[in-house]
Order: sequence, then C-alpha cells, then structure tokens
Amino acid sequence: DLGGSKSKSRRLGLTANVNYIYDNRYFVDFSYRVDGKSDFGSKKRYAPFWSTGIGWNLHNENFLKFEKLNLLKIRGSVGYTGKVNFEPFQSITMYKYENTLEYLHGIGAIPQTIGNDDLKWEREFSYNIGADISLFDRRLNATLDFYLKRTKDLVLDASIAPSTGVVSGKQNIGEMENKGFEFSVDGFIIQRNDVWWQLGMNGSTN
Repeated sequence: DLGGSKSKSRRLGLTANVNYIYDNRYFVDFSYRVDGKSDFGSKKRYAPFWSTGIGWNLHNENFLKFEKLNLLKIRGSVGYTGKVNFEPFQSITMYKYENTLEYLHGIGAIPQTIGNDDLKWEREFSYNIGADISLFDRRLNATLDFYLKRTKDLVLDASIAPSTGVVSGKQNIGEMENKGFEFSVDGFIIQRNDVWWQLGMNGSTN
C-alpha cells in the first residue's frame, strides 16, 4: 500500500513591550501581543494576550541596607497566554478516500473531521507572587514563587451527532485550574580560588 500525509500551519504575531525602572528600586513592565494561527477556525484565528509585572528591590532601601544582604526582591505578575495543543486542520472538515469504497468508476470518501469555524485559542490567566534573596556575598540564595493558573476554552473532543459521519469534533469546552508553589535554595559550602563546592535543592507542589 502507498500512502502519505502533509501538514502545514502558519502563525503571525505582533508584540509591544514597555519597561520602567526607578532608582534601581521599583520596576514595572507591560507587554501586549496579538497572535494569529491558521489551526483555528476562520472566525477566531486572532487573539490578544497581555501581561504585566511589578517588583521592589528592598535591598536598595536605606532601612534594609546591611553588609550581609546582597539581594531581597519581591515581585508579582498577572497576564494572559495562549496555546495550541491539537493537530493542524482540526478546525476544518476533512474527508478520506477509501479503496474499499469503490463504486462503479469512482472511489468514495468518508468524513475524518467536522469543521468548527469558531474554534479559538485556549487562554490561560496566571497570577504569580515571588521573592528572591541572596546573603553573605551571594553564598546563600533562595527563590520562592506562589502561582495560580486558570485555563479556559480548552480544546477537547465533544460528542456530535453520528449522522455527520464522525462521533466527535473539536470544541472549546474545557476549563482547568492549577495552583501551588515552587522553591529553590542553593549555597556555596566552599568558595575559593581553586575549589568551588555548591549544593542546592528545589521543590514544588501543584
């Protein structure tokens, strides 16, 4: 038997970023993006996404300046991201020719997917709060992050009428939430000109 397949998708995006830092103590950034991808339905191929973050370098404040503290930063962010987790062309109706469906002088075709012009991006809304600290000439370092992620419009297989020729089709019908925290700690046990020995550990919950 001879066979083959071909898959192609295209993506277009425009991004704008703004960053501002004041006196190396306070900082804020903002980004805005518009993405388009051919995998989605003809009515929903483009979607906007944005994110923003703030931070505070506490170690640069006069009331927290002391020799042993090298870095103490708290930060937070919030924003939307989008993703694609299905094969190209799932939003359009496709047929497959079958040799077993030969009829007179032609070959029959059966539906493989039923198109959905409204198939759109999965959107994840994320919150994050974290802190970074370094002590003793950066010999001891730690990072801690708490996060909450809510995903809407998950693309899943939904049951459709068998009279269409297939039993399911792609639709934006799912939702999911993830929350937890992540941490990492590392330190130099030995830090000399010819010998460096560093130990670290990390962990997370979800």
